[in-house]
Amino acid sequence: MGRPRKYFSSEEIRVAKCLKSKRWYHRRSGDKPKKLSPLEYWLNRVRRGEGKLNELLENKGARSFIQGLYDGYLINEDTEALDRAVVAISDLQDRARRYQNHILQIAGVGKDLEQAQVFERRVTQTTNALEDVAGHTVLGL
Repeated sequence: MGRPRKYFSSEEIRVAKCLKSKRWYHRRSGDKPKKLSPLEYWLNRVRRGEGKLNELLENKGARSFIQGLYDGYLINEDTEALDRAVVAISDLQDRARRYQNHILQIAGVGKDLEQAQVFERRVTQTTNALEDVAGHTVLGL
């Protein structure tokens, strides 16, 4: 036994074909996202990394974020928050270096590489400051 008929009149068939053609056209038209060039891809990763860093720093400056962590340690002796921050920033530092290396390979020295270097420098400075604070907490200073 075959499937039941969907359309009974020639008008219903014509309308269904028009809708099918319209769906086909829109699926294959220029509505697809454009594929990024390798340089654009890595620059986009740098911008997303900057957003991730701001999110980790709770949209504060690095100094006030680290001061808040240190104050939390002094009040509650909460080393876990400090350790979590160090791990998260260290992961971001590895990513920043990888982004920087890819951009250097693709574009060479220039403004694109500088954008990646600024991000990597900011992450490295934050990591160093966090590790200094973590060292002070271990030594009990």
